[in-house]
Amino acid sequence: MQFTNMWGLYALLSLIPLIIIYLIKPKPIEKVIPSLMFIMEEKKLTKRQTFFRRFVQNIIFYLQFLALAGLALAIASPYIIMPFTTSSENTVIIIDGSASMQASYGIGTRFDTALSRAKESLDGKISIILAENVPSALLTKGSKSDALSVLGKISPKATTSNIGDALLMANDILGTEKGKVVVLSDFIPTEGADIMVAKSRLESAEHVVEFRDLSGDSDNVGIIALSVSKITTKVTVKNFNKDAIKSDIEILRDSKKLDSASVSIEPDSVEEFTFATPQGKSEIILDRKDDFMLDNKVSISNPFNQKVKVLLVSNLKENNYVQAVMEAIPDVSLDVRRPPTINPENLNHDIVIINDVDKNLLVPGDFNLISKYAKGGSSVIVMPQNDLGAIDMSDILPFPLGAKQQSAQVCVQIVNRFTKNLGDGCFTKSPYFNVTAQNGTTAIAKTDSEVPIIVMKEHGSGKAVYYGIFDRESDFKSTSEYPIFWAELIGFLSGAEDIGNFNVHTGEIIPVAEQEVSTPGATLKTNRIYFDETGFYSYSGREIASNLISEKESNVGAINMLKSGKESIAGSAEEASEREVSLDLPLLALIALLLIAELLIVKFRGDA
Repeated sequence: MQFTNMWGLYALLSLIPLIIIYLIKPKPIEKVIPSLMFIMEEKKLTKRQTFFRRFVQNIIFYLQFLALAGLALAIASPYIIMPFTTSSENTVIIIDGSASMQASYGIGTRFDTALSRAKESLDGKISIILAENVPSALLTKGSKSDALSVLGKISPKATTSNIGDALLMANDILGTEKGKVVVLSDFIPTEGADIMVAKSRLESAEHVVEFRDLSGDSDNVGIIALSVSKITTKVTVKNFNKDAIKSDIEILRDSKKLDSASVSIEPDSVEEFTFATPQGKSEIILDRKDDFMLDNKVSISNPFNQKVKVLLVSNLKENNYVQAVMEAIPDVSLDVRRPPTINPENLNHDIVIINDVDKNLLVPGDFNLISKYAKGGSSVIVMPQNDLGAIDMSDILPFPLGAKQQSAQVCVQIVNRFTKNLGDGCFTKSPYFNVTAQNGTTAIAKTDSEVPIIVMKEHGSGKAVYYGIFDRESDFKSTSEYPIFWAELIGFLSGAEDIGNFNVHTGEIIPVAEQEVSTPGATLKTNRIYFDETGFYSYSGREIASNLISEKESNVGAINMLKSGKESIAGSAEEASEREVSLDLPLLALIALLLIAELLIVKFRGDA
């Protein structure tokens, strides 16, 4: 024991007067005894009490002696030197809760191993962070029992990982206090801040950072891309292994197989498979057991049952590609009318498509009636034909047509619901009419010479669209994107909701009115839906399919940064040190107890 104020030890001299007071014998007190008999009867009782009274008196002396000695020592401010490590004060445990932690590891999963190792690091005040795509603090500076309770309840999610942001959160939790940060992960970062930057920030604040690698070789073949339209669903499957694989892929609805395909994929290669999109809820399953089963299945939601009424006005009977597409879209009710029998005064359609009409068979005024009908809230689409400029289209076309030009590249200008599957560049070549955009029009696609070729405008309460690609002279009609484009364009013009709103990636968050939400794992009441599991979520009468679609997260056998040697992110060493521990508070607490004990004895003896 050492002392901060050595002069305070002189206060121990206060013990001398106390000892002198107790050595002075008190003057005897004379008492008159009324009866000899009374004395004889009380004699034995007096003898029994004499020792007890002396003992009690001695106890008070000892209590006072110790209290004075404690006060003297407290004035001297004693302290002791004790060994100390950073983790003795604060420990922040970051557990990777992403999808890849569900990969097999030993007899369990990587997440199981992370929980087991986390329980070995419960020192000091403990904080626990679950590192999903949005890290969450599950415990802040709690006890060991609190930490064990939290660790017993958490489970991995089906999201991407975000170790960098979790490290920054740990830095905020520690604040000015020193601590140790333990990261348990397979270190396959897919989102968030750079791990090196976050680690350096912690170490600059003199915190200790320790990484525990849970990665390893894994056998995995998984679905890494998903494109859902009302007509078709396309999945991309990747073989992450060093050997070729063969398997089957199936699409199921209500556990009944609707379609299947044989899968044969070379090492580190991908294959695409396309299925017709069923109505309602369905699943696509890769029939193969490997070390990461989460990406072997995707869910699909297609709630559309109401038919969109489409009128196709055309004299073309053969190779009418748009007619074939309309007949293939499950939620389209197609009506074909051939001039001169258009009957525009008898329309109850949502969309009218004008495609390759014989101008010699047209009844004057028909397009005026179609234009008037569309202005009432419907839509009209005009497709090109060689003599389109000679046809009186009323005010449907958004601009006058120039001469027909030779083929040119057609490039997307605005990425929206019906062009998002065409990519962000040029997607086909086609002849085109030379036109100039007018005020109030929106060029969705242009040629590489900046001539508008797909144009939209407001037409009264409806819309008018010019689709300027010559299908018969373009290869666009032969691509898988062609039917998807038309299905999404019809859906957009009819006001039907995008099917993409019913098929989301895990990790997305959607605010809703507070209500009960059925998730793949439970039913909860919330106003904020966090899609952190794969499967179906039900709320507000909607069925939403949630899927993990992440090539990086599926690559569970990848060589991470710790093993690649590209980054030096080995954990910093924890240095042992010594610290002064003050004994002032323990001494004051002891003095208080001594004084309380003295008061109780005096009260019991009857002096007060």
